Amino acid sequence: MVLFVYSVISPLANYFLAFVFLVFGTILRHQFIYIYPTVPDSGGKIWVGFIKIMISCMSVAQITCKSTI
Repeated sequence: MVLFVYSVISPLANYFLAFVFLVFGTILRHQFIYIYPTVPDSGGKIWVGFIKIMISCMSVAQITCKSTI
């Protein structure tokens, strides 16, 4: 969400946030694979909420981009 909203305002934030997401993604992937048990699996129910949030973030980024031009 932060990446989409602030990418228009500060292009340098894109590189920083991409690096942060890469590092956190590696760390969290390791934790989910080797540390957390898979018993309380929701079957992907949270994915729908995530997509709704991503669509709203992309809309805010587009509105910010249109208003700066």
